[in-house]
Amino acid sequence: MQSEHIHEILEAPCKKRLIMLPQAAALLQQIIRRHHRAGISARYLLWGLLALSLLCAGCTTQASIPVAPPAAAATVTATSVQAVVPSQPPAESTPTWLPSSTPAMEAAQFPTLTPSQAVLPSPENTLAETPTATAALTVAAPLEQPLIEIPLAGPAANESAEISGMEWYGDYLILLPQYPRRMSGENDGALFALPKQQILDFLDGKISGPLEPQVVPFVTGGFEKNIKNFDGFEAIAFQGNQVFCTIEAKSDDEMMGYIVSGQIAPDLSRVFLNPATLTRNKPQVQSFNRSDETLVVVGKRLFSLFEVNGKQINPQPVIHQFDFSLEPLGTLSFPNIEYRITDATSLDENGRFWAINAFFPSDLELLTADDPLANQYGVSQSQALLPTVERLVEFQLSHNGIVLSDRPPIYLQLLPFGNPRNWEGLARLDQRGFLLATDKFPTTILAFVPYPEQ
Repeated sequence: MQSEHIHEILEAPCKKRLIMLPQAAALLQQIIRRHHRAGISARYLLWGLLALSLLCAGCTTQASIPVAPPAAAATVTATSVQAVVPSQPPAESTPTWLPSSTPAMEAAQFPTLTPSQAVLPSPENTLAETPTATAALTVAAPLEQPLIEIPLAGPAANESAEISGMEWYGDYLILLPQYPRRMSGENDGALFALPKQQILDFLDGKISGPLEPQVVPFVTGGFEKNIKNFDGFEAIAFQGNQVFCTIEAKSDDEMMGYIVSGQIAPDLSRVFLNPATLTRNKPQVQSFNRSDETLVVVGKRLFSLFEVNGKQINPQPVIHQFDFSLEPLGTLSFPNIEYRITDATSLDENGRFWAINAFFPSDLELLTADDPLANQYGVSQSQALLPTVERLVEFQLSHNGIVLSDRPPIYLQLLPFGNPRNWEGLARLDQRGFLLATDKFPTTILAFVPYPEQ
């Protein structure tokens, strides 16, 4: 979840703004580096520098800050979904041996819930060599992918839903609110379920929105009330009829994470969490408001991903592994990647998965002037000028643990003037692309992003 102090700099008194000047300087350095890579017009860069200068130093300035004209925004134009739904690129051949540092992982055995439920791969058949890549001396600015918003109705559309995780259960997209009890007048709470066919029909123009997800009772018995500094549910994953969720507990002194499991009724009549399974999942580094926000089922194991993995905050990131009874099974290495990881897709047949990688401007502690992905692949035009980062990054299960794949990031087309979205949910949509969901910033959004054209 994002920091509650979204407008901290804007509302800070003059004295506090001066204290924030080092962070502002780092932000300016980041923009200058992006400007140099993406070739943005110098006058638009000057608008950004002027705005930041007035923000941090011009405490008595009353003049309105100019905003970059629309020409500075992304040049990709959103088109109808039928025109931008190419198939994924062909998979590369991969070796079939296991990571040398971990025990053998058993083959996946998933019960069939509905005829069209996808079966996840066996890790033994999805491991790949660690990709190597050499950054080019000059990098062209990548294109941005347009988003098609899927309007929602009912309680899922409310800002208070604060969607924090998303995953498929058979042919239903399950949306996890951060605080499920807010979604129900009962003692427990509620999740939301949206049929895949409704989503496809909307994208194909067969029906019009909004779509109203089904409310699914979320039965906990109130065990979360006994968790000190409970701060909500953060991620959800399914293995057959078994469900897994992560929980965050936030305090100024110590962050703590938990994993809990339960069962989902095949008819979606309820989800029940078993408090006896509650397992501590201590964050690998102490960083305020950060815990494991992503769960991925891999064969007969559960991977738990930490939110921040940049080299300054988390120099040696790892993935925590559990069996389905939530017994710890050690760790796997994970690459350093700047900014936040907030959710991920399931693995494909080649052991690859995509994750949300984002920077929200209020997260000053995550600012960096050195983003290796941007150095290698460039930055899209609108994101080069603004501090906001919204992109999808692909990872690969390999003999060296989890590594970055050889595919470039997918940059998302920003809202006008770079108004940031806090993406918290991610899932594949067949061979078409991805579904993403925000929490309450700027409001509840469910959107479709097509795969880039090859």
